[in-house]
Amino acid sequence: MASGLHVEMHFTNCVAFKNGTHGIAAAGRACITAVGTEIKNSKQLGFLIHSGTTAHIKDSIITKNGAHGICLQLGGIATLTNCQSLKNKQTVVAVMNAASKATAHELTSSDNGIDGCHVGQGAELDACDCVVEGNGRMGLSALGFDTKAVVQGCVITGNTEHGIAQGQGAQVRVANNTVKDNKEKDVFARLWHRRLQAIFFS
Repeated sequence: MASGLHVEMHFTNCVAFKNGTHGIAAAGRACITAVGTEIKNSKQLGFLIHSGTTAHIKDSIITKNGAHGICLQLGGIATLTNCQSLKNKQTVVAVMNAASKATAHELTSSDNGIDGCHVGQGAELDACDCVVEGNGRMGLSALGFDTKAVVQGCVITGNTEHGIAQGQGAQVRVANNTVKDNKEKDVFARLWHRRLQAIFFS
């Protein structure tokens, strides 16, 4: 667990596995860099990034963890580049609470128990050139007022429910994606509490 101002941790070509709680956890405005790292078989989360921590994760594999692969809460910020997140029990990337933000580029998210990516409670997600396939519920879900997601250049296919699902006031902007062969709807938007929320196509 890394915590506190000015704390920096760098992981290169490391393996964290069979941890009793989380693979890597950081809080309190720490800065984490993980390159070529494998996080697997943790009892709970692969990565926990919260309370203002910034994480840069590149060329890494997050797999077979007992909850989410990567979880951002309470202002956690993460960039994910060319990573694979596979067969986690819940969601690959869960971004929750206002001020939390994830940017994913060339992320492969497949065969996870719930969603490929989830953003909610006023958080933000920017997904570009990602592959999201074969997840147990949604490919990507965005829920809650002030929640924002941008999805562009992604392939979202073969998920058990919807490819992209949006509701409860979230805003989702999509562009140049391939969304097909999801078992219910490829794109699903729902009105909630008489307030308009929308998926914007550009």
